[in-house]
This record gives sequence, C-alpha cells and structure tokens, in this order.
Amino acid sequence: RGLGDVYKRQLLDIVASALRNRGKHRLAELPRMADFAQFIADAQEVLPWSIDDFLGALNASRAEQVEALVQSDCVASAIRTMVDLYGPWEGTMADLLARLSASFYKLSENATRNVAQFGIRVRQAEAVLRSSGIDVDRRKTNGRLVQRFSRQAVQGLPTLAQPTPATHPPRTSVG
Repeated sequence: RGLGDVYKRQLLDIVASALRNRGKHRLAELPRMADFAQFIADAQEVLPWSIDDFLGALNASRAEQVEALVQSDCVASAIRTMVDLYGPWEGTMADLLARLSASFYKLSENATRNVAQFGIRVRQAEAVLRSSGIDVDRRKTNGRLVQRFSRQAVQGLPTLAQPTPATHPPRTSVG
C-alpha cells in the first residue's frame, strides 16, 4: 500500500465519523465557515486535535488574512490606525481626508485625488475594516453624510457547547 492509500483511508475514517456523529456536537457560536467547523466537530473522535484547537487555528488564520488585507490597503490601514490611536472618529469624507492627510499617514495619490474618489476608496475598505474590528456607520446629519469609525467590542472565540439536548433540529443539506 502506498502513502496515497493511507491518506484515502484516513479521509474515509474522518467522513464516516462525521456522518455517524452528525448533529451530536453543537458549537456554542458558529464561526465563519460554520458548516466545515460543524463537520470537524462531528469528526473529532478520529482527528488528532481538539475542536477548540481547530477553531483557534481557523480564527488565527482568518485574523492573519484580515491583517494582510488591511496592511495592503492604505486607506483601511490609515483609518484603523487613526481609531486605534485616537479613539472613535466622526465627520464627512472631506473631514476624514483632511484628518488623514494632516497626520503622518501616507495615502496613495490615487486614493486622495479628490473627495469623491477618496469616498469610493473608503466604501471599498469598509468590509476589511469591519473584519479587522472597526465599526463603520454612515448617516445623514443636517443634510450632510457623516461617517463614524469606532472599535468594535471584542468577542470570544467559538467553542463547543456543553453537551445538552439539541434545541433545534440538525442541519440538513439541500441538493
């Protein structure tokens, strides 16, 4: 038997365990890629790591990816740094552009050509900002569109719920 056969056998054991235990383990909170995390929780009896170790690695990997995205976006990086250093900020796009330009932040020329262009770049950065822990709020105040950026409350990592009877039926796949 080759190494490929060993891997195939291990993979089949993992799938069989997950199917046999489907719905027996409930995650206290559903992380990103919840179906995959639930599959791993159901297969944990044949895996060499605990579900908490797996969820920790999954969250650490996601955090590294988000950090790489923030670092590669000069606007997202500048806004996050501003909020981390000075706390919540609120104002118009023109105010934000002036605030960031007056600071030590280096924004690319393409991002700061004009307020409208800068506003587009800020909106493009919102998903990355939210993923990195920055709340983004936009509303009209006195006829002006106002942005608010603040630090989100920290949430704990998802963990396996304590064994209790299922409070809702197991998920079923469609198709």
